[in-house]
Amino acid sequence: MLDSIKLIMTRSIGSTIATTSLIVLCFTCFSLSAIAALQAPTASPATNIKNDSFTANWTSVAGATSYRLDVSKDVKFVTFVPGYSNVDVGGTSLLVKGLSCNDKYYYRVRSVDSNGQSEYSAIVTVQLCNR
Repeated sequence: MLDSIKLIMTRSIGSTIATTSLIVLCFTCFSLSAIAALQAPTASPATNIKNDSFTANWTSVAGATSYRLDVSKDVKFVTFVPGYSNVDVGGTSLLVKGLSCNDKYYYRVRSVDSNGQSEYSAIVTVQLCNR
């Protein structure tokens, strides 16, 4: 069965307004609102905290095919720890290494599926060494 979508475009040319209608036939029309939004994972406290590393953890999300992890020294994530910006992770944890003692780090994570990605999780703070 063919569905159709009617597009109406309006433009002004000088003092004249022109309206054009266009009917588009499509074999697979769908409503964007019918696509359920992918939930963000819940970021959990870091574990295995060492002088130069920690394990970032989060919950699994139904329908997610992977996750994207960001780690920063900046709570606003303006800059990232080298190698830890939008890292593709197949599971629900990742060892973050090569860090500096006495520094504070932040991480956040998103869920990913074939339709895109979720919003970010809440941010987790990790303090190395002087805990």
